Amino acid sequence: MDGVHYEVADCDRLVPPAGEYDAAFFHQSLHHISDPDALLERVRIALRPGGFLYVDEYVGPSRDEWTDEHLDAARRLFGELDPSLRLQDVEAPVDARDPSEMIRSSRILPAIRSRFGVLYERPYWGNLLFPLVCALRGEALSRPENRPVVRGLVEEERRLTAEGVFTKPLFAVVVATRLP
Repeated sequence: MDGVHYEVADCDRLVPPAGEYDAAFFHQSLHHISDPDALLERVRIALRPGGFLYVDEYVGPSRDEWTDEHLDAARRLFGELDPSLRLQDVEAPVDARDPSEMIRSSRILPAIRSRFGVLYERPYWGNLLFPLVCALRGEALSRPENRPVVRGLVEEERRLTAEGVFTKPLFAVVVATRLP
């Protein structure tokens, strides 16, 4: 492709030129930004009128917002699973070694909705699966004999979502356009 340019930059300090870009893409990176409102405002200004924003992102609770309510379903199912699958107790899936992990993730969707015209917003949830899978042995889950367990967990998340137990997704894809 002609005209594609990559550079490494600190997004908390990035100030791209106004009206220079046709699109901006974020993939599992915005939840590491300390002020997503400010960054998305700078991105909005940097896009040409009608320019696109694409986000595939963790949009769940920020690192300090996790409650037992967020984890209840995963903890209940965890106790029902074969102990050989368990790695650790179910806790908030925050990587404590990374101080930017989920720093202001709960602000991402509101920041997008207030600055862009949302064309497509699709949650892909993860409310049960993300904390649960973080507590399970990945190598054990990948074994063919455990595929029914994984399918059962996916179906349980779908059921809980359909029943309204989960009302805010942990993950979403958003395509939006710059408003005039």
